Amino acid sequence: MKVAVLGAGVVGVSTAWFLAEHGHEVVVVDRASGAGRETSFANGGQISVSQSEPPGQALGTLQGPQVVAQGRCAAVVPFTAGPGAMALGLAVLVGMPP
Repeated sequence: MKVAVLGAGVVGVSTAWFLAEHGHEVVVVDRASGAGRETSFANGGQISVSQSEPPGQALGTLQGPQVVAQGRCAAVVPFTAGPGAMALGLAVLVGMPP
């Protein structure tokens, strides 16, 4: 079977590879000049499904400041501890499920 895969990111290339392995004739089409030049480029071509935390979970929220302090985050947002910052942080922690 002839198959066209749209997108040469990590998902498109992986899909094309598996289809080819199963005997299909595959063509990968992408608007960029090479593979992994758009979304896959920005995240290093990785899908971290096992490393995600649902929003509002205590573990992910408590690890946030540690990740920022160690310089392991993709973007750093300047933070100034104003009078409302502690109240907001406390409200977020109190409102989380155990």
